[in-house]
Amino acid sequence: MLGVGGCAPAAAQQVETVPVRIMPLGASITWGHGSSSDDGYRRILRERLSEAGVAVDLVGSQRSGSMTDAEHEGHPGYRIDQVAGGVSQWLADARPDVVLINVGTNDTIQNRDLADAPDRLRRLIDSIVAVRPGALVVFSSLVPSGDLECEKRVRAFNAALPSIAQAQREAGHRVVLVDLHGALTVTDIGPDRIHPTDAGYRRIADAWFAALQPQLAP
Repeated sequence: MLGVGGCAPAAAQQVETVPVRIMPLGASITWGHGSSSDDGYRRILRERLSEAGVAVDLVGSQRSGSMTDAEHEGHPGYRIDQVAGGVSQWLADARPDVVLINVGTNDTIQNRDLADAPDRLRRLIDSIVAVRPGALVVFSSLVPSGDLECEKRVRAFNAALPSIAQAQREAGHRVVLVDLHGALTVTDIGPDRIHPTDAGYRRIADAWFAALQPQLAP
């Protein structure tokens, strides 16, 4: 709408879009292993958010893939405790508005004290909301495993996650759980039985987008 004398209102002339700083956090799935470009889900998610009118800046100390905005905190091979060991510094350096967490697959592969694994994830989330209390934290269940024994561990780990999300919300934190296990099937996992295919990563991007878009819509 034009203002007096045919000029646009001053407020409209000065609108600036501040990108949402999103930190993808985790291990090799966050890195993008198994995808044809090493972009994994990140490029597709960024494109979908941009199409929805959300300006995005992916942040982190790592880079991988063919995309331009390639920063993230995906550390191949890392377990939950290893991600937790670096997260405070990564958060301080990158100052994210949103943290996307997919971690725990390596705990199940290594069969590393799985009884305590959900609590390790809870403590990781606690540390994130302590450092970035205003951030939106979106964490996921683990994707299906192509190994039958490991899939049993994945399902046991995933079963404990809804109560973690509920406790965080009751504490007043902006924490959301996304079910990546339900979004993918074993046919979306590549021949290594760990990492998604390109189609699997697209499903992951769709699931992240469905959780983020209502929270970040302009």
